[in-house]
Amino acid sequence: MITALLACYNRRALTERALRSLLGAGAAAGLEIRVVLYDDGSTDGTADAARAIVPEERLEVLQGAGDAFWARSMATAEQHALADARDGDHLLWLNDDVVLAPGALTMLVDVLDDRTDRLAVGATTDPETGLVNYGGYIRSGVHPLRFRHLQPNGTAQPVATLNGNCVLVPVEAARRIGGIQGSYSHGLADIDYGLRANRAGVVPLLAPAPIGTCPSHPPERRRPLREEWARFRSVKGGGHPASMRRVLQEVRPRTWPVFFASSYATWWLRALRNAARRSPTG
Repeated sequence: MITALLACYNRRALTERALRSLLGAGAAAGLEIRVVLYDDGSTDGTADAARAIVPEERLEVLQGAGDAFWARSMATAEQHALADARDGDHLLWLNDDVVLAPGALTMLVDVLDDRTDRLAVGATTDPETGLVNYGGYIRSGVHPLRFRHLQPNGTAQPVATLNGNCVLVPVEAARRIGGIQGSYSHGLADIDYGLRANRAGVVPLLAPAPIGTCPSHPPERRRPLREEWARFRSVKGGGHPASMRRVLQEVRPRTWPVFFASSYATWWLRALRNAARRSPTG
């Protein structure tokens, strides 16, 4: 059995589409699908829409108050799923804006090949550009959190870490790794998970081909530098201090302060350079 974990918040149409694609991919693969949906206080009827799509006996809806964000939502959903999961079952992380191709689950299951020391990471493509936008990462540079996406090439490839948009996890591996850490901010929990998986001897493997589509985050409008800095350090920003500190302490316990400081110094150097380029006198 595969238990899909989804977090949602006021994206009813996207969530409906993701669930329909999930059930379609499950049927194509001949797999039993269960869904644990963490609804973080949606006001647009997302939970009721999910109940209309997924049979009642295969759906569990967990209600949040609107302050859990992705990491805590997914961690809570995972805890509920693991409570009655059996060895041989699988968990599927699925973003609610992903549309799975009919053969997606078949491919991910094939990547695992009945082994519990692997994760199957699905890359997605942007529906407008066709380019890979989420999936697996390999290292790129000295900084321990500097990565670049690995392109699917027709074979399963090991990666350093992952985006959490679509990941198939054997239950035994989830218990071995230790679960999603809900104390992270909106981001970095998936990066941390992939790094911990490798350290635990569970290899994340990028699937041979993209498993579906997912819209890219739209480019941020230009803001005053002070606002950009605040956004970068916010719960949804890539530089949230508490999350950044935590993941760096995990991967570089002795030298993390150096990399912590360099992360923000690098951000400022890039921001000031970009501001100078946009200046009429630059």
